[in-house]
Amino acid sequence: MIAKFEKFQEDLDAVSVLAMLDPASNDSEKRSFNNLIGEDTGSPRLYKSLETNYKLIEYKATLNENKSTTEDTSTKSLICNYNIDESRSYYGGVLKPEWLAPIQETKIMILSKENDAWKILSYSGYLGGTIDIKYSGFIDSLQK
Repeated sequence: MIAKFEKFQEDLDAVSVLAMLDPASNDSEKRSFNNLIGEDTGSPRLYKSLETNYKLIEYKATLNENKSTTEDTSTKSLICNYNIDESRSYYGGVLKPEWLAPIQETKIMILSKENDAWKILSYSGYLGGTIDIKYSGFIDSLQK
């Protein structure tokens, strides 16, 4: 699941990446998701706006040992929490119209498996040392 997600990121395939995500569950998440999919423009903003215009260079996924993996055998559900260390190159924008040197960022991905089907519950970044909102892993942490 993680390898597929990151391959879509490498390919800048915003539609496939966003299709892997669990639906928004509140108004704030809906606004964030609608912004990423470009609901008002008909074209995804992911990989096109200043905050999300990046290329994935490489990644490493590790199970987060500080967060427990939860399994419920009665419902056949499993929740796993991963740290995703990504190397990204961001586009410099109009002031510096080139791809910048790659930077390392750690993202948090929470996966859920129910009845043998996996989904991404959240893909978050860090903001001031704490985990930010559900879809914030797509936002340039330097922009925050």
